[in-house]
Amino acid sequence: MPWKENRIVDQRLQFLSSYQKEEMSVSDLCREFGVSRPTGYRWINRYEEVGPEGLLDLSRRPHGCSHATSEAIENAILALRGRHPSWGARKLKARLEKIEPGVRWPAASTVGSILSRAGLTSPKRKKRRTTPYSEPFSDLTAPNQLWCMDFKGYFMTGDGLRCDPFTVTDAHSRYLIRCQTVSRMDLSQVRAICEAAMREYGLPARIRTDNGAPFAGT
Repeated sequence: MPWKENRIVDQRLQFLSSYQKEEMSVSDLCREFGVSRPTGYRWINRYEEVGPEGLLDLSRRPHGCSHATSEAIENAILALRGRHPSWGARKLKARLEKIEPGVRWPAASTVGSILSRAGLTSPKRKKRRTTPYSEPFSDLTAPNQLWCMDFKGYFMTGDGLRCDPFTVTDAHSRYLIRCQTVSRMDLSQVRAICEAAMREYGLPARIRTDNGAPFAGT
């Protein structure tokens, strides 16, 4: 019968009890309990060395890490960072490789982990994201509440000239108020088109544009 996980220690104790009573040979006991002879002898030896505690499963965690960074390497990284507090992991790694090319320096990600453990890194600030709004014009109930203005991207005409169309639309009615090319995408030309449109259709309550020139800037 194979050993069950939830009764494994009890089964091992029963195995050792039968062994000590010499009721069966080791080979017969192993067949009875469904284990190999090396496993049976391993439990016998561990029980004789440390007692019942030797029947517990041992941790499989490795005693060491073969690829762990040595203390000397970490100290060299931290020392260079101390002399250059603004340097990041990649720049530190590049300089160390230049100073001592014969040394096998860890990857930049490992250098970053070493700096992080030493408290020498600043957490990245999370960017504030605006909640998506799928219906930005749902509150519009009449024309001239909102005009939308934008450059739709230039294209080349058949005679090889560049065309930059500037458009003005009413967000409620979707009416195209202006679609006019400009020779330059600057404030003077955009303002002239907007003033002409406002004289013809009235003044909008709000205007919606992107943050590019000439609508916005520093």
